[in-house]
Amino acid sequence: MPWIEDVISLLEAGSVGSYGSTIFKTSKASVPAGDGPFTSVTETGGSGTEETHNEVTDPAYHMPGAQVLVRGKDVAATRAKARAAYRALRITNRTVNSVWYRKIRALHEPRDLGLDPQGRIQFVVNVVGDKSFS
Repeated sequence: MPWIEDVISLLEAGSVGSYGSTIFKTSKASVPAGDGPFTSVTETGGSGTEETHNEVTDPAYHMPGAQVLVRGKDVAATRAKARAAYRALRITNRTVNSVWYRKIRALHEPRDLGLDPQGRIQFVVNVVGDKSFS
């Protein structure tokens, strides 16, 4: 399964929301105009690959990135969802949707990005995975 689906699975398991209702993927997603909080997940560049002595043709590990953006009218509820996403996306030595991850780590604490065009507060967390390449 693609990386973004693995991130969404972890967010759902962490009670951040449910895909298609309060969690959306890619920058093309149409996020509802309501009060939220709503969570958007988009892929970012990540941090490359890692080769090992046994994997010379393809990299052994891939390090994809994602940005998790939570937006909503209520500051406390939106911040709480961003913190829940931050906690849900911190794993070590675990399989997610048949893909083995050495780890997934947040690159920073949830950060206030200001207001979206509809006046909702936005908090963002960027994460990077470390997963088997195959």
